[in-house]
Formats: sequence, C-alpha cells, structure tokens
Amino acid sequence: IEPFRCTADGVVSWLIGQAGGEFPEDGKGFVRQSVWKTVRFENSDIAIEGEQALAMGNYYFSDGSKGADVKLEYTFGYFRDPKSEVKVNMHFSSSPFEKATNNSKTKPDITVEEVQEAIQNLGDGVVSIGQRKARGWDYQGRTLEFLETSFDFPSGFFDFRSDKEEDNRASDDIVLFKPADASGQQMRTTFDAVMSYLIGNGKGKDLKDDKGFALQNWKSFDYQIEGLILKCDYAWAVGEYSFKGSDGASTPKAQFTIGFVRGKGIVLDGVMEGKLLLRVFHASFPHDGANQKYRSYSPSTVSAELVESSQERWGRLLTEVGAGYRTSEQFVDDAYAYSMRPVLFKPAEAKQVQFRPTRAGAISYYQGGKNCAVKEDFGFAMKPWRAVSFENEEVLTFADQAYALGHVCYVGERGAEYRAQILTGWVVDARGSLRIRLQHVAYPDAKAVKFAQAMKNNQVAALGQEPVTKKQVEHYQDLWAIEIVQIGKDYDNANKSRAGARDLVNTLYGFGEGAVLFKPTEASKDTRFRTSRLGVMSYFAGGDPEFPADRGFARRPWVSVRFQNRGILVDGSRATAMGVCYFTGAGGVEVALEYTMAYVRDIDGRLRLEVHHLSIPFNAKSNSTWDNMAVGMGKAAREAGEMKDKAEKEVKYAGQFVATNAGTMVAGVFACIALAFVVYFTCFWDSHAAKSGSSIASLPFVGGGPTTSSYETRNFSAGGGGGGAYGDGGGAYGGRGRRRGG
Repeated sequence: IEPFRCTADGVVSWLIGQAGGEFPEDGKGFVRQSVWKTVRFENSDIAIEGEQALAMGNYYFSDGSKGADVKLEYTFGYFRDPKSEVKVNMHFSSSPFEKATNNSKTKPDITVEEVQEAIQNLGDGVVSIGQRKARGWDYQGRTLEFLETSFDFPSGFFDFRSDKEEDNRASDDIVLFKPADASGQQMRTTFDAVMSYLIGNGKGKDLKDDKGFALQNWKSFDYQIEGLILKCDYAWAVGEYSFKGSDGASTPKAQFTIGFVRGKGIVLDGVMEGKLLLRVFHASFPHDGANQKYRSYSPSTVSAELVESSQERWGRLLTEVGAGYRTSEQFVDDAYAYSMRPVLFKPAEAKQVQFRPTRAGAISYYQGGKNCAVKEDFGFAMKPWRAVSFENEEVLTFADQAYALGHVCYVGERGAEYRAQILTGWVVDARGSLRIRLQHVAYPDAKAVKFAQAMKNNQVAALGQEPVTKKQVEHYQDLWAIEIVQIGKDYDNANKSRAGARDLVNTLYGFGEGAVLFKPTEASKDTRFRTSRLGVMSYFAGGDPEFPADRGFARRPWVSVRFQNRGILVDGSRATAMGVCYFTGAGGVEVALEYTMAYVRDIDGRLRLEVHHLSIPFNAKSNSTWDNMAVGMGKAAREAGEMKDKAEKEVKYAGQFVATNAGTMVAGVFACIALAFVVYFTCFWDSHAAKSGSSIASLPFVGGGPTTSSYETRNFSAGGGGGGAYGDGGGAYGGRGRRRGG
C-alpha cells in the first residue's frame, strides 16, 4: 500500500512495526516477523561516485526457525555525514522476478574468493620453493609441481623445450609471464623460461642473469586486489604484492595484472576440475609522477526539473524503439552512461541474469530476439509501449548527479497499464545532460504474474560470434597507435587533446561492455589503478584534478608508435597480447614500454580493451616517459632552460674577463680620456690663437687669463655607454643611458 518510506517513522515501521501507526500493513516489521539467524550480502557491483557510493546485488536472510534462506534483491546508497560517518540514504529492496521466458541455464561466474585463493596460492608456492632450498630438500621437484598445478601450461608441454620448438606451438598453448625484476629476458612464454626465473640455471644467454627469485628464502607473501573482472570461465585481477624475507624486510610493492582461466578437467595429478590456473602475469614497479596544480571549481547542482525532463525523455525514447524509429542500441547509448562509467542496472524481468552491468546485457534486455546476449530476454522495448510516465516519491540532487525513487507506468499498445517501482540514478555527461548510471526496477508481487502473461514468449538463439584472430588484434593495436599520435598533434590545445582522448577511450576501450582494468606507467599513489573511463582519459590527455599526476601521456607528443608482440593468446571472442611498444618522439628519442592488452569482442563484433597494463621496463635508463623530451609540451621548458644555461655561461665569462683584466681596463680608460683632452684642446687652441693671438695660459681653467671665453661648451662620451644593465643604446661609441649615463 505504501511501498516507499522517505521518513524515519516509515523506515522504523518497516523494520520493527508500529502498533496503531501510519503503516498498519507492516505488522510486526521485517526484522521481527522471523527469527533471522544470519544475513549475507552478494554484491553484483559497487560504484563510488563523488559524494555517493552505490551497491547492487542479492542478500540472503537465513531463517533460524525454518532453516531456509530468503533471497531478495537490493540497491543501497551510502554517503558521509558531517561527522564523516557512512550512512544509508538509499535502500531499494525487491523480490526476484520468477517468470522467466525460458529455462536456459548459465554457468556461475568465478567468485572473488576463488581469485583470492588463487593469488594466495601463487605467493605461497613461491615461498615454499625457497624454504625447501634452505632446508636442503628437493626444491626443483617442488618448482615443477608448482608450475604444473598453478599455471595453464598445456598437458604434454611440461618438459624443458627450446625456443624454436615453442615458436611452433599454437597461440593458445602458451602462458604470458612478465616478472617485475627480470633484467635479461623480461617477457617469457615457455615453461623453462618461467622456471629459470624462479630457481635460476636457465639455458640461453637471455636467462644467464636469473638468480632464482624463489630461492631467496622468503618468509611470507602479502597482496591487495585493486580491481576485478569476473566471468564464468576467466577472471582478471589488478593490485599490488610484496614478499617478506627471513630478516623481516619486505620487497618494494610491485603492481600486478593477472589473468586466470578455469581448468577444464584433470590435466595432471593434483589439478582438479574447475581450479583457477594462471594464464597471464604482468608485474612492474610503480613510477609515481608529481601532482599537477589545478584551479578549484564548484559545479552547479542538478535540479529536480532536469531530472523530470530526463525521465520524460527516457520514456519517449523507449516508445520510439517499439515503434521502429530507433534501435535498442541507440536507446541504450543515448540514455545510459555505459560509455562513461560502470552502470548498475537491475531490470524488472530478469531471472537468470538479474543484473546487467554491461552495455550488451542492457541491449539484450530491451531488444531480445535473435542474437541477443542473454537467452531469457524477449525484448522489453519491443512490446511496443504507447506511453511511459513517472510518479516520483522523492528526488535527491547533488552537484553532478541525482536519484529519483517512485513509480513508472507503462501503457501498452491496447491501453493496458503496467505499474512498477523504480529507483534511478543519473549523472551529468560532458554536454550537461543526464545519463542513467543506476536503475533498479521491480513489479509488485500482485502484478508480476499478470505482466509476465501479457508478454510474448519468444525462443531466441544464442549469440554467435566469430573467434578473434591475431590479425584483428594487430589491427586494433594499429588503431590505438594512430589515435595516440593524433592526440599528440594537438598537444598545445587542451580541449582538442581531451576530445581526442575521449574518442580513443570510447572507440577502443570496453567501458560500454563491462568493467575495465587499466594500470598506467606513471600516476599519483592513490590513482595507480584506473577502473573508470575518466581515469583512462585523464592519463592520455591530462587536465583532470581527480588524477593530479597526469600530464597527458599522448601529448608528449609521439610521431610514431609500433608494437612488438611477444605472444598473443586467442580464446574464442577474447584475446590477450603481451610485448613491447616503442614510442618515438619528434626529436627521434625512442621510449620502450611493456604492455599487456586483453581484448574482448563487443556486441557489435568490434574488439574492446578490458585489461591494459603499461609499465616502464625493469632497470630502464629513465624512470619517466617525460625524460629526454625534444618537442611538445616540454619544448618551451627545454628552450627556456637552454637560454638560461647560455646566459649563465655568458655572465660567468664576462665576470672572469673583468676580474682578470680590471687593472688594464682602468688604465686604458684614463689614457683615452687624457688623449681626448690633448687632441681637443690642441685643435681648439690652434684655431683660437690664430684669431686672437692668445696663449694657452689665458684659458679659463688654467689661470693667468680672462675668466670667460667666447667658445661653445660641448659634452663628450668616451664610448661604451648605454647597453648593459643600465642602458638601452650601446654600440662601439656608446649611446643614451637610462640610469647613470654611458
């Protein structure tokens, strides 16, 4: 009767009931109606957006009296109050939709706990090798067991093999392994090369420097995950790790990107079906940049009127899809924020895939039919709907986002009305428009059956896509290189550079398809890992105060970029490449960076980056990609520095010259003055004497003559005036002085 509670009394009544209160339907309240033994949260996604944090998923209430679990869907919103305490300011709870349109089954995703266990096992395995060596036990056998049971080397390739034999293997028969501190062969794909890094004694000149990282008798392993991508058959994790030695000292923290696949069966003894195996490992040490200075600004607050107009627009776009005026792809791209950041979306009629954090999942829900990403979807927007309207119970507005809670009413083609409860979160895009970044929709139980019966039960085909090829990976690497060079051409125009970076991220990164993990070369300590579209864009173009160390990598600028792939893994609609990328500046300076790039095919068949790890090579001559600059944003600074050095040298030389020749210079000046007087007065006296017959003794300043004379007085400059610190004339014969003459 009263599904929304925006007051303290309403929330309290729902929790514990209120006898004779405003909400009699609450009875004893949710907390008191059963003996809840435990409550367990299963987050589908968590997003932090400025002042607001959001969480969406399922929670399970264990009934102690009945021994059964009650499953509900939730969306929670959190904020910090003036005392810096985290408080709930948004809570939407609903029962799962039960009327799915078909009974297709989906494999469960890899869990966070599985990834945590797999990473811990990797660290513990390295520690155990060194401890066995210290005790004189068989550490080589332990190393073989560790690699065979924790890495995804294929069956039959666990013997030591030559690089020539390795090159003949298929791309999906290798592991990509890039340790943080390998000075010889930095990227490894063979079993023996990885083993050489762990225990040394590798064959080949590139492996002779391997001392055996695992033989240093490590005492413990510590790690922290900063980002995850979890799928049914693979997972990505980014974060930091360190090892602690027997003396208590820890290694510097290294940043990692790890790709796991789920084992498909018993490969060797000890490898059980379903265990996570390492397929990709890229580790590097951090290179933090200096924070840039930015002006502070206060964005304007979103208004309730803007929220209402955005709701009206969303409803109009939805009806246009059913009428054939636009596609579901256009609807999702125009109304939702998938191109900007992760979106939390819980549609009303989804049973098996309840949450849709990807653009493909949202399109599938609205479009349905053939080639949809989720088999249960029948196409919600294809009803078609004649009209859509909103009834807001409450609207919360912030500086650049807003949230609305209430009802949405869909009017069918024949006039039938369907009413649902809806919570929508909006965020401001670059044009000042609102886009949906959170949406939780649910039907009241009384109408769920009626609504489901009104829909068509279409049987749809599975999404079919061609496998990714190596040539396609290389093609998309070339596209990335072209975009980087293009951004650099506008290095002196911040707006154009940011527009170019936005196009690069929108075109080649998979934020519209799901989570993206990005590890840049240089960043501030708190922004070493990027999971948002704005974070990746800032790295390439700079200018974002949220990422203060970003100067704009692509604005260096670069005149050419080339890739050298060390290995490419292809697995159906996914591919991963590892290698070295060479960036050439305008002055010919070449910078080498190591990379891991994981691609996934989107719903339109294009490749998108979902994991990108860029790092400066171990023991590189430079610790920054901004060293040895020739042109671009550092050109002015470089030229100013050269001018400063030149001026300092000239001043220093002048000072040395004056100090060395001071006596000679003073004597020369006095000699020149005396000579000038002699010449002048000699010439003057000859002329004057010829006219008046006077002698030199009659000159006024010599004495013995008249006190006045009929000649004109003139002033002389002895040359060398003006110029320097006090003049603006100069030249061989002096000039006009600003202060103190020449």
